[in-house]
Amino acid sequence: MTFVNDYSGRRQQERGPWLKSREEADYWQSQLRERGYVVRIESMSGTLPDSGGNALAQALSSMA
Repeated sequence: MTFVNDYSGRRQQERGPWLKSREEADYWQSQLRERGYVVRIESMSGTLPDSGGNALAQALSSMA
């Protein structure tokens, strides 16, 4: 989850991106913080049965 001030100075909350590993999330968290963002990592625990862990990614990509 990322919070950023918009053009009018109001605080906006942005969810995502959803990453595959905690290490990758930590990397992006540090990159965004260096640029002045306030970042909080959320966990999506578990995977869907028989999904191989990719069901969410496939569902989201089909929406784009």
